[in-house]
Amino acid sequence: MAWVGSSPSLSVPLPLASHIVSLAPLPHTPLVVLVTSTSLVVYDSKSLLPLALHNRLPACIEAHGSSIELKLRQVSVSSAALEKMGLIDVHVRTKSDFVLMYHVAVNYGKSLYEISDVSNTENLLQNSLPLAASNAKNSLSSMFKSATRSLIHGATMGSNMASVEHFEHGPVDDDQRNEYIPLVKVALVKILRLSAHISGFWCKPNSRNLLFFNGEGQLQLLNTRTFKSETVRLLGCPWYFDTTLLAYNAAQNYFLHVNSEFELALLEFDSSTTSTEHTLVHTLLTKLDSTAEKIEFNPQCDLVLIKTSREICIYTLNWETRRKPRFHLIKTFRPFPESHLFDFGWSPCGEFFFCIDHDTRLWKLFSKFGCARFDSAHIESDLATTSSQPPVPPNDPADFCKVSLCAVSSNAQCLFLVNAKRQTLYKLNLLRLVDSQQDTPLFHDGTYISRLDLRGSGAFVRVALPAFVQKFLADMQWINGVSLKNASKKPTGIFTGRMNKYKQISLSFGHEIAVSTPVSMGNEANQVYWFQFYNHYIGSINVVDHIWINDYLLVVNRIQREDALADSINPGDLLVDELILLNTKQSKNGAGGVRFKFDTDLISWRHTFKNRILRMEVSGDTSGAQTLTLITHDMKIIIIDFDIHSASHADVPEQISLDSSKISIKVRRTIHLASIKHKLAINSLKDMFAVGDKHFFFLLDDGDCFLLRNHTSDSTSDSSSGSTNEKSKHIQTTNMYDLIKVDSAIERFQISPIHFEGSKPRYFLTLYKGDDISTYDLKELLARPYEFEGTETSEDGDVSKILRPVKTHTSAFTSMQIFQSNGTICISGFEYQVLWKNENLIIKHRPSRLMILDKFIQRDLFDAKFDKHQLNEKYSKFPNYAYCLELLLFDQLEFIDNEGAFDKVCELVNANNDADTIYVNFLRKIEIHYWDKFFRILKLTPIDFMNKLIDSQNVGLCYNYLSIYLNFKKEHDQVGSPNGSLSSSSDDSYDFLGETEQSIILEIVILLKRDEKWDECFELCRFIKLLEPSGKLLRKVRERIAN
Repeated sequence: MAWVGSSPSLSVPLPLASHIVSLAPLPHTPLVVLVTSTSLVVYDSKSLLPLALHNRLPACIEAHGSSIELKLRQVSVSSAALEKMGLIDVHVRTKSDFVLMYHVAVNYGKSLYEISDVSNTENLLQNSLPLAASNAKNSLSSMFKSATRSLIHGATMGSNMASVEHFEHGPVDDDQRNEYIPLVKVALVKILRLSAHISGFWCKPNSRNLLFFNGEGQLQLLNTRTFKSETVRLLGCPWYFDTTLLAYNAAQNYFLHVNSEFELALLEFDSSTTSTEHTLVHTLLTKLDSTAEKIEFNPQCDLVLIKTSREICIYTLNWETRRKPRFHLIKTFRPFPESHLFDFGWSPCGEFFFCIDHDTRLWKLFSKFGCARFDSAHIESDLATTSSQPPVPPNDPADFCKVSLCAVSSNAQCLFLVNAKRQTLYKLNLLRLVDSQQDTPLFHDGTYISRLDLRGSGAFVRVALPAFVQKFLADMQWINGVSLKNASKKPTGIFTGRMNKYKQISLSFGHEIAVSTPVSMGNEANQVYWFQFYNHYIGSINVVDHIWINDYLLVVNRIQREDALADSINPGDLLVDELILLNTKQSKNGAGGVRFKFDTDLISWRHTFKNRILRMEVSGDTSGAQTLTLITHDMKIIIIDFDIHSASHADVPEQISLDSSKISIKVRRTIHLASIKHKLAINSLKDMFAVGDKHFFFLLDDGDCFLLRNHTSDSTSDSSSGSTNEKSKHIQTTNMYDLIKVDSAIERFQISPIHFEGSKPRYFLTLYKGDDISTYDLKELLARPYEFEGTETSEDGDVSKILRPVKTHTSAFTSMQIFQSNGTICISGFEYQVLWKNENLIIKHRPSRLMILDKFIQRDLFDAKFDKHQLNEKYSKFPNYAYCLELLLFDQLEFIDNEGAFDKVCELVNANNDADTIYVNFLRKIEIHYWDKFFRILKLTPIDFMNKLIDSQNVGLCYNYLSIYLNFKKEHDQVGSPNGSLSSSSDDSYDFLGETEQSIILEIVILLKRDEKWDECFELCRFIKLLEPSGKLLRKVRERIAN
């Protein structure tokens, strides 16, 4: 997921006379292309410098029409090695049904030193050298130095350990990160004309073929190299009568077809036929409620966005697990409730999409399941309230809040925005969540990696990224011809990050691995040093994942398949994975002067699989043996035991300091999932979690969450409630499993330990579903897998026994994780904060917390049917227990007229020792019309409750309640008076304080005097003066104090 990280970092004016049509990043290049109705402009994506401009001649515009649509072709390259393309095809459609084919040539060997005006070559726009450029002449000594660095450090010639924040690290930073701006040329090479009207056209990935649809039942395939074309006629098919919308999914090569009767159908090319002619197979999916105006496909998973008149419908389309495709509606929502003219588009990572309102030009970011993550309208309103004198155009800092075009960069780390007047191009950086697969989420913005400090101040703790990491983050690509999960032919880079128990951060992408020293020690932040991995082998490596096993680093290296592995289950896969175990024990002591060289000499073990590894997870005691659980592409779960014992000092010679451990690795069990491949799309696996090495939770990228439950006895299931169970390996498991769908539209899940009564923690499964969070007791979920909320039950089933989760709604901020701290249970997250400081707009993320302990109590009280004694025993050790009971009274206040709900809470409060304090605090905050109903439930009058407090001799409660009661009596009598207000005479005011009230006041004054609480006594006398201006009661108070 991604969030807007700051205000625009760069902006550049757009002095273009013609209307701007489209904006898009060029794949596998550091370029952004902008198309107007008469021209094409290429910008550098990192600096927004214009690099090339092509203006069409007036004769060309008159003959072929103005430009209206842009299409780019996706090509697979070795993105793990940050390979870039030198020649890119850009296709532009015109109003007159022509397709203009541009070639964008990028010369990375030459740098652009000068930028001049094409219409006036003498007008020099820029003359400068890149920062990393060196004017030093070649010499024999420099050659020896370069050769020495290559022998010692490898081809990258960098430093093994570096302090990124040290002032002497600048030259290394320049060598590793700075790049030359390439020389770019644009040429119009071909103009394609079709005989029929073009209602849609698309580029097939890794191909020279273009697809055209004329809107009259004819689909044409054209090869731009040979100019051979094939035609697929839909008009003669029995199912076809018209077309209102046709959309093409280039990643998976199929169409979605909508007709005038709102029927949505799947069209696939028939691969079973032996004929040379292409035919389409029609499969009816569903019937929409209204006409579809636009369809967008998620580039990474099986999600589809369909725009109707005012709404966006999110569907999942998947046929990997069955012959017939499954088309399921996930959510329907309105991105702009008061508008129906809007546009939207996916990000390359597939984790979010943007929406632009055409009426107001405001824009939003949504998660892939439709949860709003950013709203530019909030920035405008916050800026108006924050700034006393907000600036006006042309220096309006909120100009980026209203846009006409939006594009997401190829690495999904920034947005390119064209403002509403189409005069300025902005670059807006994003804060991204790292694929960390752990309890502590990691974030990065391209320059820093950060985490939320839960145990300390709660703020973001940031660590500067080394230069080589910043470089591959800036150049990485999310789409390598196909999606990441389908990249099985070309080495594709995947960025991952982890943090171990020593607070060491590890990052990997392609051949690069970085390991830091511990970033903190307790609540104190440390000076961080980074180690860069050097490969001394001839073969290249491509690390697609890694994980910590104690202080050893286990990496997954994706390599080319050898001929010996030709009998693989998936012959189409040209890539397989191998596990490499690196001994990084000494890296945590690198800041203390311990010599540590991070290279291939640290390899302790390696093993090659015959398939790709989809996901892996480590469980077990962090101080002893640990278990590695692997999910492979050939539908297998492999459980491997890692037992790493450190040798004693007596057994280790003094000269050996690299590795003094004994490693035992063995495969304990292999679980075959081929029998459920029609139910579980294992290739779409996003995350997993193993419970006691018997039960497994799977989260797919389309949001489906599954539980693979082993048929063990109840006692066995009870003992395996957490992942850190040492006895789990000795428990006998069966070969029978149940696959249970837990929920859908889940963005991520988390396992959290929570300590209640006793010292043994209970583990909870938390499902994050946008702003809604569901938390299940893991032990109960495994024991009652068919009784959780959402499962279909028979009519004679006991509905009261349904296992319902702890539900929480967090619309105020973005929730990240559930944790236990300072005697309560909280959800940590962050929210946007807008500041106007020194004439600058600042957008930052402010950490936030939300207490949810009351939600746990509410669930146990109403859903789990716990009695009051069980609840008090379970939650009485929490310091905020009394406050949570007060919150429960507020939550059930609207049900005060219903018998049962509010009465249950009152019974629970009465069983607490602080019941009187809870009631007094509660009465202070509610309206007076609830008092009669409240005391009727307590079976007391307000005076009886006061007498009860006086008998308890708690002067603080008596004083607080007296103020509440007198206010209540005043407002109650005011409402009940004939003229609607109290009489102003002193006698009536004195009658307002009857004998009972006066005696109570005098008793409380005596208690205040006894405890010497003179401030409270003074405030009470002031209050009495307001209620009884004659002063009769004050004289009685003075006499009582004097006596």
